[in-house]
Amino acid sequence: MNDKPDMNDLMRQAQEAAERARKYARMGRNEVALASADHFEQGAATAYRNRNLEQLQMNLEAARELERALKAKLGVN
Repeated sequence: MNDKPDMNDLMRQAQEAAERARKYARMGRNEVALASADHFEQGAATAYRNRNLEQLQMNLEAARELERALKAKLGVN
């Protein structure tokens, strides 16, 4: 059995996390966070194209952390 994460699924998760982070960044009118979400999504896409699992996971986690921070700042559940 292959325990290696599915890169297609990780890329989809990174795209979704970045989109949610962009939504919260727009809500808070935070241009820096908006650019960061774009950066993390682009980094994930580059890692995906290069088949670099570790880098893809790092960008996914960064997008998720940005999303969490923006939600907390906005007081969104």
